[in-house]
Amino acid sequence: MTTVYYWARPREPITELTEGPILMYCPHCHFIPHTPHLYRGSRYGDMGGFTCGQCGGEVRVRDQDCRPPITYTFKSDGLSAGSNGPTETIVYEALYQVQWANLEQIEAWTGHTILAKTGSGTFELEPVVEMLADHVRQQGLEVRKAPIEHPFITWIPEPFRQWLDLIHSLRVHHLDGP
Repeated sequence: MTTVYYWARPREPITELTEGPILMYCPHCHFIPHTPHLYRGSRYGDMGGFTCGQCGGEVRVRDQDCRPPITYTFKSDGLSAGSNGPTETIVYEALYQVQWANLEQIEAWTGHTILAKTGSGTFELEPVVEMLADHVRQQGLEVRKAPIEHPFITWIPEPFRQWLDLIHSLRVHHLDGP
């Protein structure tokens, strides 16, 4: 299950991934295994860590105490005590295109409501992906593979891979015309 929280009241409405697959990414060697980590928030910002399957270094994963973005920090035996290696911060809401503006665009294209415009709430992504896939099928559109904007990211876990491909297909259709 993948859930997204939204809040319409701030000046700029927000969305936050509250549960779902994220990458196990090593900022030292840029290795991304094709096995996602299930994000379910953190404990005081600490999400634990893992050993990189390629370079063997330890990677610590943190968020902003159950809020985006997520930061990966590399540690190695070769570093002095208390020092860190390279870090990388990923804003999954942007990478996965589940930001407010993306969701409003999808609502405009499909005529389906995803967000309550005056309050806050959560929604499960999988039924929205299913709705989007049905819409693309009904329109008779070819599903096109979406490009990934970050050069070091080589793989996106489901359901986000399908979500990105469907959004990309709709965007191409609406830009090129029916």
